[in-house]
Amino acid sequence: MNDDERWGWAGISGTTIQERAEWLREKRNLHGASLGFFDTAGRILVHARTDYLLISPVFFHAIIGVESALKLHYKSEGAYLKELLKRAAGDGLVNDAIFSKIQPLSDQIVPLEIRKLGTHHEKLAELIPEWRNVYFHGGFILTPDYFHLTIQMREIADVLTTLPK
Repeated sequence: MNDDERWGWAGISGTTIQERAEWLREKRNLHGASLGFFDTAGRILVHARTDYLLISPVFFHAIIGVESALKLHYKSEGAYLKELLKRAAGDGLVNDAIFSKIQPLSDQIVPLEIRKLGTHHEKLAELIPEWRNVYFHGGFILTPDYFHLTIQMREIADVLTTLPK
C-alpha cells in the first residue's frame, strides 16, 4: 500500500491513520445513530491513507456523528450544532482536558476573531458549525488539521451519554 505522500508532509504516518480508523469505528458507549457516522468516517479514513483528499468527507462524517451524539445526549432533535456544542461546554462535558492531543489550528482556516478565543473547545464551538455549513453548501476546505479534528469529534462524542440508562 502506497501512502499518499501528503500525510508524511503533515507528520502523520500510514500506521497512525490505520490505527485511528479502527479506533473511530469502535462502539464503546456510543449509540448506533451516532456510531454509524464514525464507522463510516473510519472506513473512509482507511482509504484516505492512500488518497489524502478523502480527509474532508472523513471529518464531515465525524461532525455529523458528534451532532447526533449531542442531540441524543440533550434529547434535543431540533437544536443547532453551535448551540449544542456551547451547551456541552457550559455543562463542563466538553473542555480541553477531554482531548488526547490538541494540535494548533492552521491560521488559514481560522479567522482572526476565533484565534483570539481562549480555549480550544471554544474555538471548536465556533468553527465546527461554520465549516460544516461551508462544506455542505458547496465550499471545499482541505487541511491536515481535519485528521486531528476528526479524532476530537469522537472524543467529544465519547463523553456524552447517548445510550438509554
